[in-house]
Amino acid sequence: MNKISREHRRGVSAYKRGEVGRWIAALDAESIVRKYRRGATLAYAQDLSRSADTVENYAKGYFLYKLLRSDIRYVSEMRFIRRQLTLSHFTTAARAWHKYEIPIEDIFSVLQDAYQNGASVRTMRSYLDAAHTEDPLPLPQIKATKILKELRWLSETTFDNSPAVQKAAAVLIKVIERAWSITG
Repeated sequence: MNKISREHRRGVSAYKRGEVGRWIAALDAESIVRKYRRGATLAYAQDLSRSADTVENYAKGYFLYKLLRSDIRYVSEMRFIRRQLTLSHFTTAARAWHKYEIPIEDIFSVLQDAYQNGASVRTMRSYLDAAHTEDPLPLPQIKATKILKELRWLSETTFDNSPAVQKAAAVLIKVIERAWSITG
């Protein structure tokens, strides 16, 4: 039995046990992806009932955790952070780290803030995206913009929409735009 097979079996078995098991599955994903054997990632993904992208994200999240844990500046706090945050926090941070080329010190700070403030993955993702776009908006404005987009769709769509729904959506659009001074 080769090492990939043992990792594969252990990861699949652990994954079924919840969040703690997902960390073990991520450790194994990181090893399987890093060693790249043709078809290994896809086979692992299929046995986890996840996509290959998800397995690769687990690998990135675990790699980020391993990197931070090995840095003497963060080693003591990483133990507590990993126990409180989900694997999804780390995969989100890892994707942002690569996408925006954020310094590792800043990624640690974001994870530390999420740990200390009990931030959800969605809140952390919104913060990272907003903080690293050319014209960052405050989080409430980002959410208001998304709501406006949906309300505009409701106000303009006649399929399965009553006139009352369209009118209510139009009124809400005006209220939000007035409150946040958002146009477009």
